[in-house]
Amino acid sequence: MSRSRSSAVLLMALGLALAVAPGSALASDGWKEPATGEVFPLTVTPPGSTTPLALTGGGVRTKVVFKVYALAFYVDPAAAASGLAAWSGKPAGALREDKAFYAALVDFPGDKLAAMKFVRDLEGAQIGDALDAAVARTLPSGDPARTKFRELWKDPIKKGDESWIVIRASGEVAVVRGGQVVGTVDSKPLGKALLLAWFGPEPVSESIRTGAAERIPGLLAGK
Repeated sequence: MSRSRSSAVLLMALGLALAVAPGSALASDGWKEPATGEVFPLTVTPPGSTTPLALTGGGVRTKVVFKVYALAFYVDPAAAASGLAAWSGKPAGALREDKAFYAALVDFPGDKLAAMKFVRDLEGAQIGDALDAAVARTLPSGDPARTKFRELWKDPIKKGDESWIVIRASGEVAVVRGGQVVGTVDSKPLGKALLLAWFGPEPVSESIRTGAAERIPGLLAGK
């Protein structure tokens, strides 16, 4: 084999190795969150709905130096195609730098879902308090939706557990565990406060905020 052909084969082999290397966002059965290795499906359908929601990407929530959960964000693809049409054709890198894009991601009408896979054991109150602190930035302390939402997080959480927060266009916020709805809160301000906690100017995790833009270009292109 010639030296040039040997080099080409070596480069091809290296490319294949990199394509399946640990930490890659690609996985044979879905999307892999790089920091935790947790794998999420490309589409999910929340209880009570018949419309599959499409993955946009996600990231990891840390506390100090400890990983708490991997988060994958999903949207109604038809609603996203309409509400985010102004960003069609733009690469993910450009979206990550665009404050107007994140404002539109929060505000466009359509069902949205955050899937959280926990990577450590937690008391229910710990995650409930953390989520309450996150929405406190934009939701007044006297809002009863905050109390009702926090009460949905009483059960202990084990490493490997998964919970969904479904934010419906109707204003309902639902917490889902094991495919079952734990409870709901009818509050558009609560839903927006949660979205702002992840995608607003001061997100609880920059990894989640920037990671959520990863698959938007393909989604808007109909891929």
